[in-house]
Amino acid sequence: MIHIVQEENDRAAVLASVSLLDGALKALLLTKLKIPNNENENYLFGPNTPLRPLSAKIKLGYALNLYGPLTLADLEAIREVRNCFAHSMLRVDFKTQEVINVAKRITYFVRAGEKLDELARIIVPANLRNNFDMSVTGLGLMFAIKASYANREFSSPFIDAIAL
Repeated sequence: MIHIVQEENDRAAVLASVSLLDGALKALLLTKLKIPNNENENYLFGPNTPLRPLSAKIKLGYALNLYGPLTLADLEAIREVRNCFAHSMLRVDFKTQEVINVAKRITYFVRAGEKLDELARIIVPANLRNNFDMSVTGLGLMFAIKASYANREFSSPFIDAIAL
């Protein structure tokens, strides 16, 4: 995903990557929520439902203790960056001051690198866009992995290490 996203302009890359993160977060939430037998995920996440917005999913994930306060702060910053791109009629990129101010608050990739020391030495985000891409991808991957193993009795030191 990183390769595809890096080839896009900033707006397209942000909207596409955060959309994928939204889907991974939804999958993780579905491991903790009950849907009536005759319904599908649209029962909770479809149009005109309270869990449709990314902000609601982020808050619910934290309330369900699916991640801690640092990841919550990163997700909120990612959502704010996404909103800068999605709702602006003007040209916006990672050189726009509003985007810079918010994107600088995203720490996931740096924190993951500190926990996975080898990774920190190999890959260092070169700029805010790179940090954003890698953080969104890392969080999405973490959520997807956790969702796929949620109903199994499985423990992984790797998953525990990146579960920030």
